[in-house]
Amino acid sequence: LLEPALKTSKLMSKPTFSFDFHSFSVIRGGIWSIDFASDGKTFVTASADKTLKIWDASTLKEEATLKGHTTHIYSVAFSPNNAILLSTGEDATVRVWDVKKKSQIKTVDSKENVKEESLFMLKNIKTKIGLSVQFSQDGKYFFVSTSDGELIAFDANTYTELDRTPKIENVRVSFF
Repeated sequence: LLEPALKTSKLMSKPTFSFDFHSFSVIRGGIWSIDFASDGKTFVTASADKTLKIWDASTLKEEATLKGHTTHIYSVAFSPNNAILLSTGEDATVRVWDVKKKSQIKTVDSKENVKEESLFMLKNIKTKIGLSVQFSQDGKYFFVSTSDGELIAFDANTYTELDRTPKIENVRVSFF
């Protein structure tokens, strides 16, 4: 994945990295989440500066900046086919992005009505902050963990809520 930038040190048998991370230092407030596309060619970062940035993994050059969140973004996830990004954060929204068009693509409000823009509000938005978001491996579902301890399952095609857990302490979603 990072082979073009990877060199083996003469003094050590361990590989050392020789690329410049300067690009990342310009992200105000830090990077809160990173996800790689399944093909390994790109990755996305979610930041406290309210932006998502899509990066070329071999050159570490920024390809696009996606704006729309109104506060910190805590989590971002590529769909298994790399066509869609989901992001969630402090503004209590999950935003759906088209990777090729680099734009938001749908809005589903708290009543689960599909609209033309690409965000939907978590139910009871005054009390929930999206902490993490993740697609299932088959891409049919996605899951959001919230600040009040719920895990919410959604249909990835219709963006409708399927189920939610009772409140759980310290939940964060991750699939391997």
